[in-house]
Amino acid sequence: KAGQLEKAEAVYNILAEINPAEAKTYHRQSFRIYDVAGKYERAITPAKKVIDLEPKNETNHYYLGLTYFKLQKYDEARATLVKILEINSADRESRNLIALVHRYQGRVADAIAELNRVIAEDPRDAPAHHNLGNILLGLQRYEEAATHFRAALDNNPLSAKSRTNLAVCLKKLGRIEEAVRQLNTVLDAQADNPEASYHIGEILFIFKRYNEALPFFVTAADGGMIAA
Repeated sequence: KAGQLEKAEAVYNILAEINPAEAKTYHRQSFRIYDVAGKYERAITPAKKVIDLEPKNETNHYYLGLTYFKLQKYDEARATLVKILEINSADRESRNLIALVHRYQGRVADAIAELNRVIAEDPRDAPAHHNLGNILLGLQRYEEAATHFRAALDNNPLSAKSRTNLAVCLKKLGRIEEAVRQLNTVLDAQADNPEASYHIGEILFIFKRYNEALPFFVTAADGGMIAA
């Protein structure tokens, strides 16, 4: 309800003043309640308070950077994530997110270069392969994208997003049977996956198997993939 999160934050602030030794714990709790509720603007202040108390903690900076990213405040996100690299230049999680910042700011070449550097350092980094695959898919470089989605799956075989995106690449390359196999693998594990449902419905529709396609489109619509 309106105002309850703010009241909870006020209580945590009082507790932090009463017990300074646990202040970072209370401020983290304030951050979490706002983050879970999707109140990202309100999450920034407690996140900064935690950083003030633990300025060398990489995780604190990462969560603040991620919050800025969710708010599409990409300059602030990048500035925060760079501070992590000043503490630990090998932190791949923050570098992955910096690459996404580059991508959404239109600096696609910088994003690709950053992800290639991460992969060069650790070829098993599934998020880097997935993120690079997404960028290449957007650039219609389907064969290259498929290679990276396969690499992501090699190290994270349960990723429905990587497998679905691999299927999209295969469909674009005309390898329909392979695409269907990948989509069926996703749906075997998650029968209500909206993205996989949409793409397999689309394939069935193209082949004029309308009755078979319909329930997949319904599932996709229920999951928000198709606008009402």
